[in-house]
Amino acid sequence: CRGCPEGYYQNTEAQASCLPCIPGEFQNETGQPSCETCPENSKSEEANSTQCDSCGIGEKSDEGSAKCTKCDAGEAGVGNNGVCGLCPIGQYRNSSMSATSCFTCPAGWSSEAGSAKCQSCQAGLFGDVVGDDCKDCGVGQYRTSKMTDATTCVGCSIGFSQSDTGQASCIPCSPGEFND
Repeated sequence: CRGCPEGYYQNTEAQASCLPCIPGEFQNETGQPSCETCPENSKSEEANSTQCDSCGIGEKSDEGSAKCTKCDAGEAGVGNNGVCGLCPIGQYRNSSMSATSCFTCPAGWSSEAGSAKCQSCQAGLFGDVVGDDCKDCGVGQYRTSKMTDATTCVGCSIGFSQSDTGQASCIPCSPGEFND
């Protein structure tokens, strides 16, 4: 009797032939009773494979896969060796974009980690740096949700003030007080 070649196995005694490893499995030794499963983030597309190939940058697979798939939306090949990982805060990737990297949100917009899109800074917040998180408007400033420029806050008008940060409006000065 001869041992089965690499890429094949036989788990039953007294057989006339060997069986090929199926896609998603491999065998790199001769005379084996079973095939090995390809690990996560690798693949073997053909039957009788002797090795698994790593997924490309921006691709992933489950254990035992015959194919790799593109990273999910909100992920890109940002992990070790191009493995899929969450896009960081201030970056995004939707499913129609290249999966090799995340894309930076423009100034006035931000995102949570793992986002598929950017969102405009909310009222009381602004973003003046590309890819940065939204920040509170400062003391004496405000920004409403209807203001189209989310990269800056506006100073309070004469007769109005704001002593808190991150506000969407200013309040009138009390009798006996002023703001110029």
